[in-house]
Amino acid sequence: MSNSLWDEQEISVSLRAFVLREPNACPEEILSAVEADDVVAVKKRAALFPAAKLNKLLLYASWKGSLATVEAMLERHANPNAADSAGRTCLHLSAINGRLVSC
Repeated sequence: MSNSLWDEQEISVSLRAFVLREPNACPEEILSAVEADDVVAVKKRAALFPAAKLNKLLLYASWKGSLATVEAMLERHANPNAADSAGRTCLHLSAINGRLVSC
């Protein structure tokens, strides 16, 4: 794994692992829904996430450029200033990948 804070491969791996650690929330299905920008499926699966854990989905959606999911997580009060384990916020993640979305 790269030591670079901005290494795209490391970011993808770490964000997926970050979301997958959430038990009882069908994390593989929600990741697929975010990647497909399927906000209906995301909202359905996100209902299984505790409110405090929605930040994980916000970060992943920002990385993937899923504006509909970002908006849905913000509507559910995900924290736009939340950061991943390396300190990257949703704004950092969307800008790094060239998918700047409104956080």
